Amino acid sequence: MPYSSIFSSLVKDDGTALEHFVDGYSSWLDYLQSMEKDGTWGDHLILLAAANHYQTHIHVIDSLDRETFINPVGSVVNTNPLVLGHISELHYVSLLPRSGRFLTFSCNLNM
Repeated sequence: MPYSSIFSSLVKDDGTALEHFVDGYSSWLDYLQSMEKDGTWGDHLILLAAANHYQTHIHVIDSLDRETFINPVGSVVNTNPLVLGHISELHYVSLLPRSGRFLTFSCNLNM
């Protein structure tokens, strides 16, 4: 998603602009430009922006046995949720099968 789409999609349901929740960047524009680059891993704000932009629910299952449901602000057009796994403090992974086959992986979380 180009950062203009990310920017317009980063709003909570009460109208609060989420730029106030970004930490570690010199400016809001710096954050957006960083998130736009290939290879940059998204964070919780980007997931909310994606839910809003694609008008779909996102279901996150993490390695600590917790589930999070991210709902878009406004209407839902795509009723098939995006299902992601989150390896705690590392990154997100798709939990949907590739070519009809489920993939298995292992990860050593005791680094």
